[in-house]
This record gives sequence, structure tokens and C-alpha cells, in this order.
Amino acid sequence: MFNYHFPVIPVGVWFIGLLITVFLAIPFWFIWTQCEIGKDYFSFLPEPLQAPRFWVVVSIFICLSILNAIVFG
Repeated sequence: MFNYHFPVIPVGVWFIGLLITVFLAIPFWFIWTQCEIGKDYFSFLPEPLQAPRFWVVVSIFICLSILNAIVFG
């Protein structure tokens, strides 16, 4: 009867992407901060990047994902 399509906002896909990003950031954050890879091998970086908080790492992963989508389509 009505031929109108509502715009679909992919909230579920965003949530799944966030979960995947969090699960990928866990081992990276653990190795980088707790095993002190950042302090041992990347001492030229500023102190906040040598031992970042977990949610900073998640936000960096999200920014890299967005940049990847923009550059490579």
C-alpha cells in the first residue's frame, strides 16, 4: 500500500563493530602496557602513548577503522 522505505540506521552493526574492536584491543593493550612493550621499544613516544589507558586504545582502533574505510573504500 505505502511505498515509503524508512532509512535504516545500522545501530546493531555499529554495536557488533564496537564489540569486535574491544576484543581486538584487549590483547594489544595488555601486551603494550602490562608487558611494557611501549616503554621498552617505543621510548621516543610521549608518555601517554607509552602506556595508554584501555579506552584510548579502543578509540585509536576505531579511528584506524574509519580511516581504513575512507582510504580503501
